[in-house]
Order: sequence, then structure tokens, then C-alpha cells
Amino acid sequence: MTRPAPIMELTAEHADGTIYADGEGDLWHPCPFGRVVTRRRPFSIDQQLAAPLPIYGPYRAVLGPPGEGESRT
Repeated sequence: MTRPAPIMELTAEHADGTIYADGEGDLWHPCPFGRVVTRRRPFSIDQQLAAPLPIYGPYRAVLGPPGEGESRT
């Protein structure tokens, strides 16, 4: 099985529910308002709305989109 090539910028075509990791290991996932990034900090785990710009890349898919009838809640 081959891994998909890294993506330098996440766009609307990447909003199928796939979760991506950036070069620092932060997780990016789509939400109704754009994208949420989850970051690990020394004493916390933070989430915020953010724009997945090329400066944070490359992005790699770490978890594919949910199957039909599945949800990640």
C-alpha cells in the first residue's frame, strides 16, 4: 500500500472529513466554519479555528473520511 503524497495547502476539495497532520504534528479537520486545528502545548491541548496555510505544511492524511452512516462525535 502506498501513502498519498503530502499536500502543501488544504483547500475545499480536501474537506471530505479526512484528518490531516501538519509538519509540527498538529491535527487539522474540517468543521462547518472552515478548519479546526488541535495543537499540543506543554501543559494543554488547544483547539481553535484556523486557516491551513502553506507555511504550516506539508500536510499528510492521518485518518480517512468516515464511512457511510459513521460519525466522529
